[in-house]
Amino acid sequence: MSNKEQHIVHIHNSDRPSIETVSEIMEACNFFQSFDGGKRVLVKPNLFCPEASHTGATVNLDLLRFVVRLLVDRGFEVTIGEVGAHQYNACFFKDIGIYELAEEEGATFFDLNQCKRAPIRLWGDHVFYLPKPVLETDFLVNVPKLKSHAATRVSLAMKNLYGLLPDKEKWKGHALGLDETIVALNERFPSSLVIVDGITAMEGFGPTMGLARKTNLVIGTNNALLNDIVCCKILGVNPLEVDHIRMAMKRSSKKEWRNCKIFGKIKKYDDFSIPSRSFSKLWYKIQELFYRSSFTLDRWGIDPKAIMRSLTKDSTIDFFRRAQIRNRSKNNAIKKSKN
Repeated sequence: MSNKEQHIVHIHNSDRPSIETVSEIMEACNFFQSFDGGKRVLVKPNLFCPEASHTGATVNLDLLRFVVRLLVDRGFEVTIGEVGAHQYNACFFKDIGIYELAEEEGATFFDLNQCKRAPIRLWGDHVFYLPKPVLETDFLVNVPKLKSHAATRVSLAMKNLYGLLPDKEKWKGHALGLDETIVALNERFPSSLVIVDGITAMEGFGPTMGLARKTNLVIGTNNALLNDIVCCKILGVNPLEVDHIRMAMKRSSKKEWRNCKIFGKIKKYDDFSIPSRSFSKLWYKIQELFYRSSFTLDRWGIDPKAIMRSLTKDSTIDFFRRAQIRNRSKNNAIKKSKN
């Protein structure tokens, strides 16, 4: 395997984003040696909701800014693309300043829900309508968050690409099989570079209602599957017990995890709170049933998004977080008593 083809992981300890860290990761992953400037690159951050990065829900905007700046400086034509979750009004993108960030750095931001779409057969006989900026890019830079997820246990690089699906295409993915759709998206749109915001992670009932956890990590890889395997090890999760990662490992012919070079030390957080596999399967099934019924509800004039909004009010998020804080305090007290 040549140096350009070798799978690389770069783990950087940092309590704040810096352009030096991002540049070091790009160089370590041989990014600029592998891709020439002038190409079209889509940067896909995890910015699915209006929650700020310090909550653990979304990526740090300064980290995203540095990624975009370095790409633009090397002559790439940069597009930032993201889809807001079903329950949020698209105006939150303007409120968090992503349009302004893109303009300041010489890039373009697209709300992928608002873009023209074209059909592709994503997996099996299932046709999905994807935004044209996704289909027209030369390669993809993936900027996910290090966090837990109620339905998939973790939300890392592979899960972040689910945010390429707009609006009702997400409903379709949930209804047909979330894990299968995640794997298919990653096979169709491989990440040329992954930079994970693990400065403030999220544990517990993610991807929105979990608790912030300082882990002070920025992780870079040139392969999404390898990234997720390494991040699972950091979070104390067996990657084989995360269904979409297990599926991808089974389907992969490259065996990324067997031939890789790691810069930095893998620090394990064995006390990081991740939903149990049994709970995750239950939540996965609940979501699957909801989204299968969403198309019928929509035809009946019942807006599924309104239902989602009612379940993700600030008061609901606060309730879940307070419950998790109480549980965390209880577990810490038990640990202390045992010591």
